[in-house]
Amino acid sequence: MANEMTPPNAISDLIGAFKPLAWRRLENEIRARIARVPSELNGYGYDHYGMHPEDVVRVALPGSLLYQRYFKVETHDIDRVPAGRVLLIANHAGQLPFDAMMLGMAMLLEAEPPRICRGMAEYWVSELPFVNVVATRMGSMVGTPRNCVSMLENDECVMVFPEGVRGMNKTWKERYRLQRFGTGFMRLALQTGTPIVPVGIVGSEEQQPGEGFFDPDTYDPRVQMIDTLPLFRQTLAKAGLEDTVLPMVGRSAVFARFWSIPLGLVFIDGGHSYAAAVGDYTGWAGHIMPGGFLMIHDIFASPEQGGQAPRHVYKLALASGLFRELPMTKTLGVLQRRSPEDAAGNLPE
Repeated sequence: MANEMTPPNAISDLIGAFKPLAWRRLENEIRARIARVPSELNGYGYDHYGMHPEDVVRVALPGSLLYQRYFKVETHDIDRVPAGRVLLIANHAGQLPFDAMMLGMAMLLEAEPPRICRGMAEYWVSELPFVNVVATRMGSMVGTPRNCVSMLENDECVMVFPEGVRGMNKTWKERYRLQRFGTGFMRLALQTGTPIVPVGIVGSEEQQPGEGFFDPDTYDPRVQMIDTLPLFRQTLAKAGLEDTVLPMVGRSAVFARFWSIPLGLVFIDGGHSYAAAVGDYTGWAGHIMPGGFLMIHDIFASPEQGGQAPRHVYKLALASGLFRELPMTKTLGVLQRRSPEDAAGNLPE
């Protein structure tokens, strides 16, 4: 069924009578604009993705006050945003997503026709109590390629912040400097025939400047860096592990190049880029003794669940014929180095 706002009932009329006139006018304006947003609602008033117009009204009311009275947002060239499917690609900053909220309010209050921006949220947003429900009711979804393609094919307006949390975590010194960002949105735009509209947001960099929080005891003023190695060594001493755990400080590739002692266990974790993961594998796998273990963390079956670099390395190790696959524990893959005799019969031709 088409987008139809829920008709007011006697109780809502009574409550509305106590609202200030300016508030009621603003509410009516927002309702009128949301009613013009093309959307398909089911019999319960929700669209395919969980968006609910009444909930949008509730959030848009205080959002519009922030937009018009507090931040006093100015928009330029919003008339260039085309109707139909579109990707809004914007810079990102601030610990709380007010920049996304203000972009959404601009598209709702000033764009013609009015649009409800569909946000592509980080995976962890869907796990936050209350926040996950509000985000869904406002039309946002977890930022997987499948979700984005589905929305674009349904002619939605999707806003994407390719910097992600890297943009949110910028410090004051990094303001207005784009952080490394993914380019997957370009592939999705080509796949779905969607126009890309670059959006520049000015003000969020100063509105919530980031700052690194750390234990002052870990800061070394001589090099102006955080150094946790002394505390790590103190922990080893207190635990009596100084002869068992031997810390090494340096780059993984450098240590691997000069390493000569056979290892019973190599655990690959942390570096999720292809270069880092493959470098760790090629550098250290050859040092694992027969019967030893290669453990690789964060192996996800699909890109929608997480990065694919650890999975790529896991498949490389299996394809080498040097390792035997053991049962996985959640996202932790466990491989055991074969004996030379066993490996000889499993090497790829």
